[in-house]
Amino acid sequence: VELRQGVVVVEAMKMENELRSPKKGRVKSISVTPGTSVQAGRLLLVVE
Repeated sequence: VELRQGVVVVEAMKMENELRSPKKGRVKSISVTPGTSVQAGRLLLVVE
């Protein structure tokens, strides 16, 4: 992924928010399943 590339879309209060990569690299792991609810602060994915 590229620096600031959108990598995750999170829906909260019926609004979609795109989360962007903080650095250039590759996605090492994804910690959630699409469509599941997550708590604030939860690790979603790792970019290395």
